[in-house]
Amino acid sequence: MEYLNRVLDVEKNFDIIYRVITIGGKEACMYLVDGFCKDDLIQKLLQYFMDLTADKLPQDSGVGRAFDAQEQTGGETMGEVAEQMM
Repeated sequence: MEYLNRVLDVEKNFDIIYRVITIGGKEACMYLVDGFCKDDLIQKLLQYFMDLTADKLPQDSGVGRAFDAQEQTGGETMGEVAEQMM
């Protein structure tokens, strides 16, 4: 979260909206581009994710896919991978 907050400059960039939520007992964050999502859709997404409990979460959280992306892009760090993917 800290890395994306810094890269997206969420404190100054009013086009980026971020919401910190709890999903299955773990802290997560959603980043949205202001004006690209309808408020009712965002509300439904937030409600869905916040209603998830740890037993409903998949075993594969996606972290492995992020490391696969690192290998495919040749990035040295996860920050470089994120920059290449953006």
